[in-house]
Amino acid sequence: MSVAGPQSKGRLIPVRSNLTTSQRFWSKVDKDGPVPDFAPHLGRCWIWTSAGPDAAYCRFWVNGEYIGVYRWAYEQEYGPIPAHLQCDHLCRVPRCVRPSHITAVSTRVNTLRGFGPTALNARKTHCLNGHRFDQANTYKVPSGGRECRTCRVAYQKTYQRHPKDWAAAGCTTKEMEA
Repeated sequence: MSVAGPQSKGRLIPVRSNLTTSQRFWSKVDKDGPVPDFAPHLGRCWIWTSAGPDAAYCRFWVNGEYIGVYRWAYEQEYGPIPAHLQCDHLCRVPRCVRPSHITAVSTRVNTLRGFGPTALNARKTHCLNGHRFDQANTYKVPSGGRECRTCRVAYQKTYQRHPKDWAAAGCTTKEMEA
């Protein structure tokens, strides 16, 4: 716990507590949190309350350093997280510290489970023109993306003739960028 007073000139001064680290931690958790809309089968979230309403991934002071609250809760239940893994909230609630809502996964798995552009594009099964993304019809772009091979070939043939004819080949420039 820290306190700012007249003698501190606005700085936070650490105050010793008789509570154990575990007691300090769990005193800041509301175990009657919401049931996540995304995964109601997980049950109620345990919400970290010791942060402002806009705080997402919160931290906790332990042994002279800050640690993510979800990480501390996970490690107390399951042990250390290997260096090559990171915490993933199955409930998609960043302030949740319920150990059963958190798993240790690779960066790739964590990213693909999410809802960002990388995850959304990875879940697509067809290009914008309706061609299936399968092993035979998917071109792996050297930068890491993918393109529809059918559209890519049509685009290249049309481009070699004249740029005005791109649309006539049935491919849009947006499709080639996706």
